[in-house]
Amino acid sequence: MRFDPVLLDQVLKITQILFYLVAGIVAILTYRKAKDTLLNTVNTEYQKKVIARLEELAKELADEFDSNSPNYWARHDPICEFVAAINETYLEEKEDLEKLKHYPYGYPYNASDRRIRYILDSIKSDPFIPKQLRDYTIEVLQKRHDKTLEIRYDAFDSYFKSLLKGKKMLLTDGTDRDFDKFHNKIIEKLNKNECGITAIEQQAHDIRSTIQEYLESYNPVKRKWSIKRRA
Repeated sequence: MRFDPVLLDQVLKITQILFYLVAGIVAILTYRKAKDTLLNTVNTEYQKKVIARLEELAKELADEFDSNSPNYWARHDPICEFVAAINETYLEEKEDLEKLKHYPYGYPYNASDRRIRYILDSIKSDPFIPKQLRDYTIEVLQKRHDKTLEIRYDAFDSYFKSLLKGKKMLLTDGTDRDFDKFHNKIIEKLNKNECGITAIEQQAHDIRSTIQEYLESYNPVKRKWSIKRRA
């Protein structure tokens, strides 16, 4: 049996084309599989870090309302601390302060304020906190931080000026009704501006709930998560 040389040559060429075509497809599929595997591995490791960081942030926010924590809000009384500090400075430098007619040292920055400032600074560019969550948390904490200091410092400045006018010094030992009135007036202003304990505890719960919603709804393939703003 004899084979047509032309036909045989064509068959060989077609066979070669099919071989290279199949080899090319296999190479492409192999590359895509390897790329997807690598990307999935990278994404998984990144998401692990995100979860760990969000867990840490949730704990930081709850710490202020944990009675066993050194950061528990009831362990600190910034108003009492600040008045005591102003009193001490005034008694030590009364003559100079009465000449200056203002308080030149800056009002104290208590442990709670430093803690909130630290949280704000640590999350502003944190790559492991999703942007919407980061922006929302910063917005809530920054408003609280700024408004709280504004209200307190206005009160402390007013108190210092009253000392310069010769009015009596407030006592912080629990026996002075005038101090209680001064203290309660500041608390009332904080409450009206959503900076009181009840309000900031609710804010912490809202942020923590938002973190939970993010973790529960996270799906890198099918779903795009977006924050739900609270009233």
